[in-house]
Amino acid sequence: MNLKVIIPTKSRESVNKNLLSYLEDAGAKVYLMENKKSIFEAFSTISYENNEIIIFCHDDIEIISNKFQLKEQLLSNLSQPRVGFVGVAGAVKIPKSGVWWEDLKQPKHISENSLAGSVLHKGESLSFFGPYKDVEVLDGLFLAATGSTLNKINLKKPDYFPALWDFYDIYYTYQATKKKLINKVIPIFVNHDSLGYPREGWENNKNAFVKEFLTPKR
Repeated sequence: MNLKVIIPTKSRESVNKNLLSYLEDAGAKVYLMENKKSIFEAFSTISYENNEIIIFCHDDIEIISNKFQLKEQLLSNLSQPRVGFVGVAGAVKIPKSGVWWEDLKQPKHISENSLAGSVLHKGESLSFFGPYKDVEVLDGLFLAATGSTLNKINLKKPDYFPALWDFYDIYYTYQATKKKLINKVIPIFVNHDSLGYPREGWENNKNAFVKEFLTPKR
C-alpha cells in the first residue's frame, strides 16, 4: 500500500528538515503544497486512490516514532473495520464550545477519559491529554487515513468558514464520525515547533463550525 504525505507550506525551506528525511526513510512520497490559497485547497488538490495511506501534517513538526515501523503501524490501524482517521491527540466527544482540548483544564479529565494522546512543544513542554483510545475528533498536527475515507468526505473549504487556514482537522474528522467511522488516537509521537495558541482565523472557523454542527437548529 502506497504512503503519501501532504504538507502545506510556504516553501520547501519552511519545512522541518528532520521531517523530510524521516518521511523519506519511512518510504513515503511527499507532496509539498507550496503557496496554496488555503489549507483546504492544499489537501483537496490531489486525487487519492482508495487503497493508499495518506498523511496530512504540519510543516513544523518532527515525528519521533520509529520511522521504519511507521507505515506498518498506520496500516495495522487503518485496516481495522470502519476506522476513519488516526492521529496523535483528540477528544472522545467535541465540547459544545468547539475547543476539543477544553477538558484539559479540568483535573478530572484523565479519569473520565475525555481526551487522548500527547504532543511535545518545542522539545520542552509536554501536553498530555490521556491514554490512547477512540475519539470523535482529532488534532491536525498529524492525521492519517486511507484514500477510501478521504473520498467519502468533503475536503474543500465549506462556504461558511470565513478563514482559509484553520479548523480543517475538526471539520474533516467530525465528518468521518458523522459517517459512522471510528477515529483513533494511536502511539505516534510528534514534537511541534510551536506552543499552538489559537489565532483569529481559528476562532472564526471554530464559531462557524459550532453554529453549523453543534448548535440545535430551531
